[in-house]
Amino acid sequence: MKTTTFAVAVALAGLLAACAETKSATGTASGAAAQSAGPDVKLNPAAVARAGQPAPATASQTTTAGHGNLSVNTANAPTDVDPTWIESVDVDLDGANEAAEYTYDDDDKVTYIFANVSFPCINGNGTFKGGMLTAVYGLGNTWGKAPGSGWYVTELNAGQCAAQTKALWGCRFDATGVRTECGWATIQADKDDIIITTGEMTPK
Repeated sequence: MKTTTFAVAVALAGLLAACAETKSATGTASGAAAQSAGPDVKLNPAAVARAGQPAPATASQTTTAGHGNLSVNTANAPTDVDPTWIESVDVDLDGANEAAEYTYDDDDKVTYIFANVSFPCINGNGTFKGGMLTAVYGLGNTWGKAPGSGWYVTELNAGQCAAQTKALWGCRFDATGVRTECGWATIQADKDDIIITTGEMTPK
């Protein structure tokens, strides 16, 4: 079974309106106000489109996409490996290319992209700088998701973009790149998905 290395348990009402079931996830975070939280992510369509193309012949093999708390075990069986490679692409549209790590889960037809990015905070106070894990569903994916749709998660430290404690925050987006749901996030590695909870995070 695929697993994640980190997740956030969250509860209760009322976040923003713009901008799920279980690969397993553990961990908690507490005490962060969610209103107007998170980075104002603008995904580069070219970076997302690359996810729908074949892996290069030079790709190496891995069982993990991402890093640290923003990582997913993509192996569907003990001997399963997936192609991974580096693309030089401006993921965050800041005018400079990032070394984006692509990993293609060839069983479930989902491509993961990990990069270190920089985005302004939604509340206008400060800038988020850190890792972001993006998942893009491919044609014929196991989950019946629209090709080109997906989600992304970032890890906020206390004080970043309205977070009062360390937490995962992310959004889902549709096949046109439009954000459809945002909030505190829990990665579900066995379903290549996330759970999003709006409102304030509660102590555990």
